[in-house]
Amino acid sequence: MKARLLVTVMVALAFALSVPDFGLTADHGGSRIANPADGRQSPQVASTILFTSTRDNPGIVPPIIAGEIYMIDHLTDGTFSTPRRVTKNAYADFFPALSPDGRGKIVFDSNRLGASSEPVNTSDLFVMNHDGTDQLFLTRGGSPTWSPAGRDGQPAKMIAFHASASGVGRPINDFPGSATADSDIFAVNVDDVLENGAVPQNLTSNRDATVDDDPNWSPDGRTIIFTSYVHTSTNVTSAEIHIMNADGTGQAQLTSDGSEKRGPAWSPDGSRILFACRLGEPTKLRPTIATFELCVMEVADGHITQLTFNNINELTPTWSPDGERIVFHRTPENQLWVMNADGSDQTQLTVPPGLNLLATSWDVIAVGRGAR
Repeated sequence: MKARLLVTVMVALAFALSVPDFGLTADHGGSRIANPADGRQSPQVASTILFTSTRDNPGIVPPIIAGEIYMIDHLTDGTFSTPRRVTKNAYADFFPALSPDGRGKIVFDSNRLGASSEPVNTSDLFVMNHDGTDQLFLTRGGSPTWSPAGRDGQPAKMIAFHASASGVGRPINDFPGSATADSDIFAVNVDDVLENGAVPQNLTSNRDATVDDDPNWSPDGRTIIFTSYVHTSTNVTSAEIHIMNADGTGQAQLTSDGSEKRGPAWSPDGSRILFACRLGEPTKLRPTIATFELCVMEVADGHITQLTFNNINELTPTWSPDGERIVFHRTPENQLWVMNADGSDQTQLTVPPGLNLLATSWDVIAVGRGAR
């Protein structure tokens, strides 16, 4: 959660692209919705993408200060709605994760409680309703992922996330949601935190020498995937994908080809794992460093297929609820794109103003079911 990639945010470069006509209109910064006045039935909301944007404060430096959480609805006629803002404050909110139970609860990173002596990208976790109300502090940490909904319509209760094992670790880089040098994967029941002040459980406390990051809960609730690597002085790491049971036992490494991997995300049916893979052609500015492409791995046999092929960083990939499409962002423009699950039909979703990136959640909000 999809959590996720830490090497993502760069200062946006001015750009002008012609956006293909696929139901979006650049003048709205997102898309159109069919007008009932033209004789057509207005489309309904099928699912919702959550992302981070600086579109309402595009000139603030550094951009992280202006990051807020936004939504784009995917409609039943295949188009996408105009982006709408969810959070509005003087701080940075990012990495939103929408609960998979339809109740519209969002867990997200924010730096609003960071001390003046701490780096600006020090993050804590909060939970709120999908309309931005009832924003409540949970715990220090970042890159959250929800457990799946319970049986018989029971709400999702647990989240996993990365956090400093010592509680005092500082971000290892300047990017939003950065892990610390002693980052481990933690899990906690959201209700238990809010009602009883529960302490999160460290699931990877046995991994003292590694940075554990990017957790993502499997659709069946049994396992959690995450990335793990030894911290170095550069932003290029040897991160590989690991897996463990939801209680932290049974830890195993899934990938081992030596290329950096970030932001792994289970497909809705649990058969594939999507992630950013450092396999692309280098850029002129960084001729010795491969760029990030998007890859998918078959869980059954470990076979990896590269989906994108260029020298443009493509990051924070997230599945649609039906597993048929993928949303991601491209740098250096830092705008959202969508494509089919096989990598075809790559289409730009957002345009400036501002950065529109970190689309870390795409799920269904079932209006009318009520909140937990």
